[in-house]
Amino acid sequence: IEQRVNEFTFLSLMTSVASAAVQPLTLPFQVLPRMISRYGPIQALKMLGSYIPTLSAVETVRDIDPATGERFLAAPTLGNVGYIKNNPLRARLWKELDQNRDLFSQKQVDMLLRNRATPGTSGATFGKRTLEKYENLVTASGALFSSMDQVTREISGMSFAELEYNHQRKQGKSHEAAIEAAVDAAVRNTDQTIGNYTEVQKLDVFRGNALARMLGFLRTYSVERTAYYFRMVNAITKGDPTQSRLQAFNELSMVLAFTAAGAGIGANFGYEFICSVIDMVLGAMMSDEEKEEWRKKDPLGADDADYRFRFQWL
Repeated sequence: IEQRVNEFTFLSLMTSVASAAVQPLTLPFQVLPRMISRYGPIQALKMLGSYIPTLSAVETVRDIDPATGERFLAAPTLGNVGYIKNNPLRARLWKELDQNRDLFSQKQVDMLLRNRATPGTSGATFGKRTLEKYENLVTASGALFSSMDQVTREISGMSFAELEYNHQRKQGKSHEAAIEAAVDAAVRNTDQTIGNYTEVQKLDVFRGNALARMLGFLRTYSVERTAYYFRMVNAITKGDPTQSRLQAFNELSMVLAFTAAGAGIGANFGYEFICSVIDMVLGAMMSDEEKEEWRKKDPLGADDADYRFRFQWL
């Protein structure tokens, strides 16, 4: 019982209302910089801004399991919003991304939390029924975070797809060729900016109970973020088939600037590591007497490069 309580407490913190509220910030911090670097600030802001109002029209979908006929609530989705359904181009792009490329239907975080219909409990033992109720409780605790992740991916995918489609058409490409290029660009850019967390399902260590799945997701998130920064640095220095060096430099610069403006400079990749290296190097270069003298003059900043940078230098 104690283990289950600890698991649920951890999951509740990781998938809380605050975490769900922060999740859409991926759009301005990660997605928007790439849109601006590829398609220009006016087109990027106009396209992303056109999808934001659809959030007010999103409704939770009540679905039916075709195998059992059991009704259950599925994650909210933009696919049922008139802005997409009533427009032939958007409806086609949605179908390609959702059904043919599984960018939305895989419900990446939703899949990790197992937000799905509950199997029947007829004939189950008391222990199995109790464990099943616990899993349902975990699912409910992560529903808000999972839903926000789902909608964030949908806005990103559809925005990238429309931008690329318009770009291809301006270059004289046919409708079908533009659709194909738009879908490829939407999948690639969404997976690279927001992340692709379905790969965690291939690792046995991250399967099993809800805690293992969430730990797998959190570990994969850090790997995805690290891979993004290394990918961008490589594109800046060596080039990339999908973008120029200048585009990569502009994107990374905007990501760092937007992150610092919205979450503080300490949230940027490598900041804590750089501060630790500075403190270590200075500590190795100074004698014990010099360190003690520095601590007397500056007790808060003597051993903390982050403090000196943010509260003294800035």
